[in-house]
Amino acid sequence: MEKRKADDLGPARRMAKYIDGIISAATAGPEDQRVHSAICCIRRPRHHRCPGRVFVSEKHNGDIEWECPDCRSSGVINGWQGGWSDLSELREQDERPCFEILLPEQVYDALKKGLSTEFETDNIIYGATYSEKAIILRADRLDLAIFAGILVSKISGNKKSRYRPVFVQVLNRLEAVFGRGDSN
Repeated sequence: MEKRKADDLGPARRMAKYIDGIISAATAGPEDQRVHSAICCIRRPRHHRCPGRVFVSEKHNGDIEWECPDCRSSGVINGWQGGWSDLSELREQDERPCFEILLPEQVYDALKKGLSTEFETDNIIYGATYSEKAIILRADRLDLAIFAGILVSKISGNKKSRYRPVFVQVLNRLEAVFGRGDSN
């Protein structure tokens, strides 16, 4: 029997993961605000990967709207409430994120894959936004401490992980930012 690759899982599963990411990104951010998320578009115009990162917005009526600024692919998602991708209960209520960590796109994408089973990091990973210079992770002091603890655990737990260099790089950036703090 031939071993299956992750890419051979089929278009339906890839689309489901994409929609889950859009839901998580939209519900991690503020309601009814259009955000340029860090979620990669999955379209392949002319058999080339679309370089776009999608805009997402959770509307007051419960719909999630998304659009890729590069290929103009767009859609509306409804009926997502209460699913495992729904991060609306983790939204910042009182304390606004006071730390920002800038990551190159490739580092962010690898970090997202490497932490895909860590629910405690979803609000930071899916709350990330895109800028032309970098992917921006935002967190308050408590979430940043939890995030750093998970990275330390991943680094020390598996010395052969292919994500270990990414975890070390991100942890170094977190420590630099966390050490500065903010004066508020």
